[in-house]
Amino acid sequence: MRFEEYLDVTARVEMMAYKIITDLVNMIQSNNHDVAKLLDMLYEIEDVKKMIPIEHDSYREMRMRNQDIAKATYDLVILVYESGGTYDNNRRLKWSEITDELSFIMNKRTEVIIRLFQAEGIDYHLNTDGSLSYSIQK
Repeated sequence: MRFEEYLDVTARVEMMAYKIITDLVNMIQSNNHDVAKLLDMLYEIEDVKKMIPIEHDSYREMRMRNQDIAKATYDLVILVYESGGTYDNNRRLKWSEITDELSFIMNKRTEVIIRLFQAEGIDYHLNTDGSLSYSIQK
């Protein structure tokens, strides 16, 4: 798998997490405990996890980050699924813990990718907006 494909998988994992979390928040706010939709979310997470490559040891940190994002998202879905539509203080606290962990993982994206660029000898530039530009010599 090429470097760009790893970045694509990372973007897919992140988009899946954002989409599912948005759907979960909407479900909670509307008090609509949709078990079928929750099960679909779990299947979606499993499908995305299958896309996370396991080869190339130099991409290990990115792979682990993607797996951690998928696991935290899964944990949120299970939390809502098991709630039966009721959200006591313990569930709210657990939600906060998981989302804090997920935020921490998501915020490590740039540093993980920079280390990957360095390991692969890829020229990159950290832009003023925090994004990265890179070029691969072929």
